[in-house]
Amino acid sequence: MKVIILAAGEGKRLRPLTKNTPKSLVKVWGESLLERQLNQLKQFNIDDVTVVTGYCKEKIEELGVNCVFNKEYDSTNMVYSLACCLPEILETDKENTIILYGDIAYSNAHLTSLINSESYSAMTILGNSDWYELWSSRLDDPLSDAETFIFDDNMKLTEIGARPDSIEQVQAQYMGMIKVDSALLSGLLASYLESATTYKIRNMYLTDLIQQVVDKKEVNVKLVSGSWIEIDTIEDYELYSSKAPLDFGLN
Repeated sequence: MKVIILAAGEGKRLRPLTKNTPKSLVKVWGESLLERQLNQLKQFNIDDVTVVTGYCKEKIEELGVNCVFNKEYDSTNMVYSLACCLPEILETDKENTIILYGDIAYSNAHLTSLINSESYSAMTILGNSDWYELWSSRLDDPLSDAETFIFDDNMKLTEIGARPDSIEQVQAQYMGMIKVDSALLSGLLASYLESATTYKIRNMYLTDLIQQVVDKKEVNVKLVSGSWIEIDTIEDYELYSSKAPLDFGLN
């Protein structure tokens, strides 16, 4: 299994914590989210790990992990960062690639669910069914920061990443955890780079890329519950820091 962790972002909403530190290296409970993920992957004997860096890249390089630098991190978004790994994906002998966001924390059980997921689909994403409880602790209006996540009775994704009109359009929360066929991923990224000439395309979100796959192929949804956080703002940081990991189902 190949793993790519996207950690190029500046984390401007986490200032001043990110004044001289990448977002993924902000420490919560005595450990950064990136270091937590790297330690988890070691527990699963996964050693083919690449971290996409950008802002303050030298801080991540000091961890001794394999890195790929998105030199245009300040003017691009996640799909462009992922595309920086295309040469490595083309060369990998791993059938599947796992993509993880660098600003999340999750239980070992969720990582196990993703690794062991079996489907005829070439892409599987985790969806968290308990998202509303977490979002309610983070925001006065949980729906204001939610995205559509709709799947059918066969657990096939039909829509992701749009602004929802109602809670019914958010059947789960996208977690930033994906398992994808490496050959499919390399083809997607090669096509993306050929067209990445405009600001809009260079700033595509990963959910936009997933929706492109949904429109042409099947994307499988694996539902999990709780035991997951993401950090976007100072308010998030203060909320998580004020409590213990077990309060969020994390050990």
